[in-house]
Order: sequence, then C-alpha cells, then structure tokens
Amino acid sequence: MSDHLRELIATKLGAVSNKDHYALLEIKPDSTTETIIEAWAVLARRLELRGVTDPEVATNGLRLRKAVDEAKAILTDEERRRQYDRDRKGVTVPVPKFHRDPHEDAKFLRLLMTPFDRMNGKEKEIAKSLHQRGAVLFTRGDLEGAERFFRRALDLDDSVGVHHLRVGWVMLQRTGPSDTARQHIEQAVAFDTNSSEAHYALASYWKAVGDHDKYRKELEATARGKPTLPKAEMELGALKAKERRQAEADARAKRIEEAERPMFSLKRLFGRDKSS
Repeated sequence: MSDHLRELIATKLGAVSNKDHYALLEIKPDSTTETIIEAWAVLARRLELRGVTDPEVATNGLRLRKAVDEAKAILTDEERRRQYDRDRKGVTVPVPKFHRDPHEDAKFLRLLMTPFDRMNGKEKEIAKSLHQRGAVLFTRGDLEGAERFFRRALDLDDSVGVHHLRVGWVMLQRTGPSDTARQHIEQAVAFDTNSSEAHYALASYWKAVGDHDKYRKELEATARGKPTLPKAEMELGALKAKERRQAEADARAKRIEEAERPMFSLKRLFGRDKSS
C-alpha cells in the first residue's frame, strides 16, 4: 500500500504546489458539480491511509488528502469557484520550484550506476528505489532523467508490470508514439489486465497514432479497470457523445437522401415523357 501511495503522491505534487484544483482532481475547468464530487470521491478512496506505517508516506498522504478536500470545497461552492477561476485566469501560475538536495541526487546517482555484481542479491529492492526516484523526476518535468531511472529499474526487475508501464509512458511523453513504447505498455497490460493505468497508457498510444477503434477499446478497458481514472471516463464519455452526434448526422443525411430519391425519379420520369 505504501508504494502505491508514494507513487500517487509523487504524481500529484505539482498540482498541489500550483494550487491547480482541476489538475489535482483530474477534471476539466467546465466540469459539473456532480463530476467534481465523483472525482473527489475516487481520489479520496485512493488516499486511504489506514495501515500505512511509513511516516513519510503518512505525512505526505495527509497533506495531499487535505489539498484534495480543499479543492472539492472550493470547486463545489459557486462563489468560491468563481473567485478561484478569476484568480486562475488573471495570474500566470509559476512552475513549482523543487528543492534539490545534492546529497540525495548523488546517492541516487550512485545507486543508478551500481554494477549488477555489487548488488548482493538486492536487485528487486534497488529497482523499487530507482523506480520511485524516476516517479519524482517525472513529476518535476525531468522526463529524460525519469526515463534513465525507469529503464534501470526495468533492467534489474522485469517481472513487475509497472516498470514496463513507466518506461513505455515516459517514452510516449518524451518522443511520441513508437513501437518500443507500445510494446512496453502492452507488456504492462499483460502483467495486469485489470490495470486502468496500463490500459489508459495504451489508449493514449492508439489515440496518438490515430487508430480510433483501438483507442475506444482501450478506453473501455480503462473504465472497467482499477483504480478508477476520472479523466479516462470523461474521454470515453466525450468520445461516445461525438459518435452519437456523428450517427445522428449520418441518419439525417440518409433520411434526406431517401426523401429526395422519389422526387429525383419523378423528375426523370416526367422528363422522359415530355421529350417523347
């Protein structure tokens, strides 16, 4: 549980620092109150802190939970939300400045460069630490650094689906869709067919390459998976609405065509009669 929370916290640090309530809840600025409450409830469930024994995770988890509650309180209050939106539009939100600890950077760099034969059977433990460091760097926007740590974690332990997922996802974000990125993400799906994050990453890949059918299929798989991802559900809802509009437009066009067909036939008929 601590590993899951640590990773969730790492991905939300930027939104918390920026006071970006919409990004924190993974919703759009024009979301309804119902959508806001639903997104808050999903995230609150993922931030269950009972049974967490790691003090750092417990402290940061509590801080994140307070930020999530604050976001919900502001966005579900009509007046406070209007004020927040005005402030948000009128002020350029700065990129969060992260405190860099040279000693911590050096420690993880040494860990990254440790030869395999000096790990003394601790490969899986080291891989977990490198993966967590990659998640921190990813949150800070250092995609190149994150990829280095994610790749090394995967090299040390390729039996963990999330290691494949993170390598594929960061490649997709850095350089765009590629066969290698897709293969890593598909490997993550194979490890855990119920992982909403893996299916959403694969959906993002198919969207990027323009394969509508596979994009829709993976969004549906995301909606069935765990944990719930509000942004994926909103994408799927928007996609279905777009498809309904297109189907209605096609049906109207077909009705117009069918209505005009007898008229066209009559014109041809009378035209022939007149000429004879």
